[in-house]
Amino acid sequence: MILPKHPLNKIARISHPIKSREGAVTLERNERTTDFSDDVLEDLRNLITGFALRAYPEMDEAYDALAAWSGHPVEELLFTDGADGALSRIWATYVAPGDEVVTITPSYAMYPVYCEMFDAKMTALGFDENLNLSLQTILEAVTSETRLLALVNPNQPIECIFTLDELRLLADHCRNHDVLFLVDEAYFHFCKITAEPLVRSHDNVIVARTMSKAFGLAGLRIGYLMAQQNLIGALRALKPIYEINGLNAAIATYFLKRPEIMEEYVDAVNSGREVLSAFFRDHNCSLHGQHSNTILAGLPPTVSAVSVTEALRSEGWLIRAETNPPTSNHLRITLGPPDQMQGLCALLALHLEN
Repeated sequence: MILPKHPLNKIARISHPIKSREGAVTLERNERTTDFSDDVLEDLRNLITGFALRAYPEMDEAYDALAAWSGHPVEELLFTDGADGALSRIWATYVAPGDEVVTITPSYAMYPVYCEMFDAKMTALGFDENLNLSLQTILEAVTSETRLLALVNPNQPIECIFTLDELRLLADHCRNHDVLFLVDEAYFHFCKITAEPLVRSHDNVIVARTMSKAFGLAGLRIGYLMAQQNLIGALRALKPIYEINGLNAAIATYFLKRPEIMEEYVDAVNSGREVLSAFFRDHNCSLHGQHSNTILAGLPPTVSAVSVTEALRSEGWLIRAETNPPTSNHLRITLGPPDQMQGLCALLALHLEN
């Protein structure tokens, strides 16, 4: 029997339990929760031409749009097949078997997968019972034995967020110990705190972003990296011949040139947060999360998060129940516009008020 490389023998990947979500209100996976306008959809249909289908991708216009949007030259940018593609290239380029990767838990589910895939040692820093994680805890964990510090900022599913000054402290600490610092900014657009300025001053900082969240393009798997040219050059060596497919490049260009589409949706999500937060406060639920597109609500002991989730699923509304400490009996809900959140509140009230 021909076996895969040793580290891959122990990796078990599971599929999403819900096979088809079309037609449901999808508030459980941190995606955009509403469809695009008919005008936007018509514009996107017009991008599908015979040439776009039969020709290999032309990436120059997409890179020019990304450079204008990000403020970084093309040499400091790399498109990837989603944030996953960005992270896998970082691990493949910089993490050798036995290297230590410091991250936090719970966080993005692919971090432990990539550590297993590349046979790295993962040091995962947990939250306390109050859902807090201090900067000092991270600083103490990163030593000269560490190869990579990987942080989602703001983090999910338990939200914590570090300011630019705190990120600079981490970047300096990492540089002093010859450690690569990855800042995963999947939710940056909802809070505007970014490590992007550190890319200009630190040759050990990589910023990863996705167009799946605020831009609403989760189905297309478009991400990108920002870092100094020497880092991007090394990462570029592992890219496939074309970073993303031609239609995705054209769609990314379309949205990068029209940031108002994303910005209007972010404003709607922030307004929806106010609606849902007020509802949970009125029903004596604890609240956590104000910097991304999700919210964690701790339910009273008399109400089961699992039961609420199952009941809403039968109504065509998908939310997530958190069952493991320190977030036992919490609901994790992806935020949408106010009218959508009002509809959710009406359904939740049936369970919380009874």
